[in-house]
Amino acid sequence: MNRRELNEIKALFEPDNCENGMGIRQIAGAYFDGEGKEIVCAKEDLESLRVAERLKYFEIFRRVLSGTPGKNQINPGFSDDAYAPDGGRGLLLSLRDSELKDDAALQDFFTKTASSLAIKGNFLILLAWHAYDLPVVTEDGIRDSENSEEVFRYIICAVCPVSPEKGGLAFDSELKRFRDLNLSMVVDAPVCGFLFPAFNDRTSDEDSLQFYSRNANDLQSGFLENILGCRRTLGASEQKDVFCDIVKATVGDDIDFEVAKRIDDNLRELQNEQKTENREKVPSIDRKEARRVLEKSGVPEEKLETFEEQFEMQAGEGQQLAMTNLTKSKDMVVRTPSVVVHVRPEDSDLLQTREIDGEVYLVIRIDENLSVNGISVNPGTGEVTEYPDGTEENGGQAQQP
Repeated sequence: MNRRELNEIKALFEPDNCENGMGIRQIAGAYFDGEGKEIVCAKEDLESLRVAERLKYFEIFRRVLSGTPGKNQINPGFSDDAYAPDGGRGLLLSLRDSELKDDAALQDFFTKTASSLAIKGNFLILLAWHAYDLPVVTEDGIRDSENSEEVFRYIICAVCPVSPEKGGLAFDSELKRFRDLNLSMVVDAPVCGFLFPAFNDRTSDEDSLQFYSRNANDLQSGFLENILGCRRTLGASEQKDVFCDIVKATVGDDIDFEVAKRIDDNLRELQNEQKTENREKVPSIDRKEARRVLEKSGVPEEKLETFEEQFEMQAGEGQQLAMTNLTKSKDMVVRTPSVVVHVRPEDSDLLQTREIDGEVYLVIRIDENLSVNGISVNPGTGEVTEYPDGTEENGGQAQQP
């Protein structure tokens, strides 16, 4: 799902829909202690709750539809095992098609989910069912709410830690004095959740789901892969590490500073091309595109003979890597154990490596502006000069102005 599709479903959980009764009507939830033991499992009729309480549930589900596509928001397909009669996809379909009225399927889902989660302390698993009368969008992008060609029936899940509220003094209106506040258990923002089926191309896609993780580097893989039945999916930092490992294994000692810079430049170029072609799509790279990037960057052909095989083996079969996880959005970063240099991609030619007296140095070509912690320095003589207008410190890192 792209950002526009996420926002369309997210809008269903806005406060106006909650107050007008246009949102979800019933949810089911199970509360577990820190050892995974179920404390209570119940269904809730939202219309019987006060608006303030309903809004809290809506806020939780909105969080599940927040985040950055390709990082916090991923759209994995199901593994082959998920299509088995007892697979994850079948369980999700049972929950969706029964409108959360199949108690056996609910209990099965809650129990399996609780056993797969890596969460410290108590937690709450919430499920909601909803039918969205999908409005037609005309060719000129106008939404026609009066007409619909499809009803999008889905379930949405949120997994939330539950922690004790901080104690303190509070005013007791009956006793007319301040007293110690009783501790209560409070539901925190979700650590993960999902929407099933995915809302891809503004229609129901029962072959995938939309998964949310508050931590883009921890996707709760036990839950995502073993219970929901999704294919192996890498977190944001894992994608970066895997790509770097594949490049290192493929190129070996032949990779130098210039080749590494060209790889970064070509990744950014491909990312910009994909954004230009379709701004709604998350820019990503597969094994064939990754090979072309290395080829264009000057990696010898003989080194690329096993590249695609290495990519499939380390990243996973059919895996695509989000471009935002492979490159910094605003700068190129050059790092040594003691120095970090940030430079705008278009100015990367200012950086070179030079061998001086048998030692390799990173050399930065200096223009007329040079400062050290905000102190302006004459590039030619090294002498301190007057402070230039608007000079600011750069947080101790070597950085292109």
